[in-house]
Amino acid sequence: MIFTVLFGKEGLRKRIASLPRQTWYQPEEPEYKALVKLFGLIQNYLLNDAINIDTIPQILADNLTPESHSFYYPWVNAMCEGLQAIQEKNKMKVIQSIETLLELHQQEALEGDWQYIPEGLVAVWALVLWKIANELDIKVEIESAYLPVDVVL
Repeated sequence: MIFTVLFGKEGLRKRIASLPRQTWYQPEEPEYKALVKLFGLIQNYLLNDAINIDTIPQILADNLTPESHSFYYPWVNAMCEGLQAIQEKNKMKVIQSIETLLELHQQEALEGDWQYIPEGLVAVWALVLWKIANELDIKVEIESAYLPVDVVL
């Protein structure tokens, strides 16, 4: 779902976002509950061109449960904070969230498992937040080798 934000025309993005959750997430696992709800929030944005921040408190609460996957904890928090900042039109907080995602990405790309796989090349989470902000008229300029904004313009 996260890649759907980045590529394709509006019609294609909406068709992909319309795929039922059962086609991309089965069976439900408690450790991914917050992550999947975050993807649902992004899916809702793709379908309705709006961010439903009413779901963010529940996503953050699910992210704190002992069952939640610890790797995704900071990522989910930064995305939620960034999406809420976009809804509030708070450019500085959007930038802070993108910078947090870039730091997390760089750490994983240089020291973690992503140094061995293609995901290490591009900070997809940060790029998604950047693109949503720009689509909703919050123009964000951040320089990073991991944030190739030209590929999604």
